[in-house]
Amino acid sequence: TSIRTAVGLGVQVSDTLSVGASIGAVYNKNELVSPYTFQSHPALAGFKTLLDLKTEGLGVNADLGVVWQPVDELILGLSYRTPTQVRSKGRAKGDLNEQFTSLGLHGVPSDFRYDAEVVNHFPDQLTFGGSLRITDQTTLSSEVEWVRWSNAFEKLVVDLTKGSNGAINGLLGSDGIVDTIPLDWEDSFVWRFGVEHRLNSQWTLRAGYQYGESPVPETTVLPMTAAISEHTLTLGVTWDRAPYSVSLAYQHDLPASASIGSDSRILSGEYKNSRIGLEAQWIALSVTYDF
Repeated sequence: TSIRTAVGLGVQVSDTLSVGASIGAVYNKNELVSPYTFQSHPALAGFKTLLDLKTEGLGVNADLGVVWQPVDELILGLSYRTPTQVRSKGRAKGDLNEQFTSLGLHGVPSDFRYDAEVVNHFPDQLTFGGSLRITDQTTLSSEVEWVRWSNAFEKLVVDLTKGSNGAINGLLGSDGIVDTIPLDWEDSFVWRFGVEHRLNSQWTLRAGYQYGESPVPETTVLPMTAAISEHTLTLGVTWDRAPYSVSLAYQHDLPASASIGSDSRILSGEYKNSRIGLEAQWIALSVTYDF
C-alpha cells in the first residue's frame, strides 16, 4: 500500500508557459504472508519458512513540471519525479516447527518474532506528453514515461533484529538476521495514447491504450513480483449536467506472462522452469458535485 500527500505551487510565466512544483509525503505499508526463502544470509541461504511480515514508514519526494501551450489547439508538458526512499519498520513472525521436525529436532521452541526494517526504494521518472485538439469535439493525447527501475529495484534488504527465539539465536550466534533479495529490475519506457470525443454538452466518450515492457528480468522473477501487464486498454464515458458529473471507466490489462528459467538467481528451486500469468479487469465509477 502506498499513499502520497502533497502540496504544490504553480506559476504562469507567460500566456503560453507555466511551471510548477510539489513536495509530497509518501506513506508505504508492506504486508506479506508467504513462503520465504532466505537468499544471502551465510547460515540460512536456501532455508524456507512461512513469513508473516508487516512494516510501515514514510518517505519524501518532489515533482517538477512545465506546461507550454504554443497555440490554442496544442498543449505540451514535461514533468520529473525524484526518487523516493521509505525506511519502514514493523515486525516479522513465523513458525519453524515443520523445518525442525524434518531435521529431527523435537521439543525445540519453533515460533519466532523479530523487529523488522525494510528499506523500499521507488524510482525517479521523467514524463513527456501532449494533447492536440483536432476538432471542437475531438482531442488526441499521447505520453511517454521513462522509469528508472534500475536505480531503485536493484535489491531488497530485510533487516530483522531482537529475535525472540533463543534456540534460533543460539544457532545463528546472533539475535538478528540481514537478508538481501536480488531484483535487478531494468529501466523501462511506458507509452500511452488516448482520444476524447465530446458527443454533446452532456456526454463525453474516451478510449486509450498503454504499452510498457516489463522491467522484471527472468533471472529474478518470483510469484510475489509476478508478471507485469504490458498492454492495457481503457474505455470511459462521462455524463455532465451541472452541478453533477458522473464518470464510468473500464480497464483491461491484457494477459501477460513471465518465465522463470533454470538460470534463476533466486534460491527457491521449486520455481525454476515455471511460468506465471496475469490478467486483470477494472471498473471505476466516480461522482462529482460542484459547490
